[in-house]
Amino acid sequence: MLSLMLAVAACVNFVHGRNDPPPTPVPNPAKAHPNWSWDTMPIAFHGANRSGMYNESTLDVLAKYNMVTIEKWYTPCASQHPKQGGPECAVEKSMYTTFNQLRSMSPNMTLIMYLNSMMDFDFYTLNGIILSREAAGEKLLLRDKNGTIVDLCNDGNYYCGVHFFDWSKQAMRDLWTDFLMNATKIGSVNGVFADHGSQMLEAPKSGGPPTLCNGKGDLRRCFEFTSEFAAEFNAGHAYMLNHTQDTLSNLPGGGPVVDGPYAAWHINPCDFEGFRAKVQSGQNGTGPYVLEANAGGACEVTIDCVASYLINVEKYAYFSCFSDVPPWSPMFEYPLGEPSPALQVSPGKWERNFTNSKGTTTARYDVGASKGSVDFAGVPPPPPPPPPPPPLPAACGKVMYNTGAADFDIAHFTMVTSAADCCTACKQNPQCQVWCFHGEEGHQHNECHLHSNKTEIHSSGPGGPTTGILPTYL
Repeated sequence: MLSLMLAVAACVNFVHGRNDPPPTPVPNPAKAHPNWSWDTMPIAFHGANRSGMYNESTLDVLAKYNMVTIEKWYTPCASQHPKQGGPECAVEKSMYTTFNQLRSMSPNMTLIMYLNSMMDFDFYTLNGIILSREAAGEKLLLRDKNGTIVDLCNDGNYYCGVHFFDWSKQAMRDLWTDFLMNATKIGSVNGVFADHGSQMLEAPKSGGPPTLCNGKGDLRRCFEFTSEFAAEFNAGHAYMLNHTQDTLSNLPGGGPVVDGPYAAWHINPCDFEGFRAKVQSGQNGTGPYVLEANAGGACEVTIDCVASYLINVEKYAYFSCFSDVPPWSPMFEYPLGEPSPALQVSPGKWERNFTNSKGTTTARYDVGASKGSVDFAGVPPPPPPPPPPPPLPAACGKVMYNTGAADFDIAHFTMVTSAADCCTACKQNPQCQVWCFHGEEGHQHNECHLHSNKTEIHSSGPGGPTTGILPTYL
């Protein structure tokens, strides 16, 4: 039906309908107030298991977090790529099952559902509803100035053939809102990760009409729009973000719209000055104050990073872990308590105290040396770090420690004991060009991921995974 609609659109001079006046965004949405406690380190999890639903032992770990976001790739059906699974995957129903389990275990935790604010991923039932109404003649999907339905890859080309919501349509705004409100009623949802909240239809700096571009490399494409339509679309998108936050804030749990007016993610807590600036902008009202603070991957639970976080943390700035399975550290359970103001005891050297029933927890950080320490009340000091691993053989290629690899997986398994084993598995697979071994602290088990040479290699900080590129592909 969509292909037929495209063929018809190609034969006429397409004009966007203007039956729906652009809405006025809610100027000051009610403030989000997610679950927060100073008793222990405030922590958030953001991710999803691609291989199946979370089991009982993993749920036990998740229930200890203050805030949990489940990503779009939850379960094998929803993680199919680059061709997406269809609406029959009903990924949101898997989220609801897990959220309801967590709610019964931890009634006050904040539960956040991934629902992109731009992209209509095929594996949500929302997509099936939209396609059905499109087949009946209703236009809910985004079309460019020629009437072509926008069809792009997502950021890392993990999913392709992705359509976009048309926020200029009141019917689309109502449908998205109804879908999310239903999630709050039957799925224990408090908040939404409205990814791409800042994306708008904008003219390139080099000039020309407003465009929407997405994808990477050879798969990056752009669509053009009229300026009049772009203004209507952008107004609708801004309205949805603010209206949704205003609505959620007035429901039990008061969760955030992440990537919306008050909440942001991917803030590095290990970057002392950068994190401090983000927290302070949230506190003075010039930036988001609900923060998922992580170092770009599975959380970096090193004493230096934790000290940087504790010196600068204010209410609703969570130490966040981004991974498929929730990691855990003993430091997450150590006593914290109400904080005193952070003090710069000498140039570049900071100190902060937290008072709790066991005494005083003290964090210290030296900005110049990028080193910190934390003396947790009632907890003995940590043991010295283990010695570095032995060097790997040359056949394992270029080996990069504290480095991860994302997307373009060929295989993934857990029956490995070392980076050398993961390297061997890659050499035995003719499709493998890059291997990545996860054995960092906090993982429930070791993991080995095999990738093609299209994978994205990224730094993950101290204590992270080990990645190698086989010599043949250097």
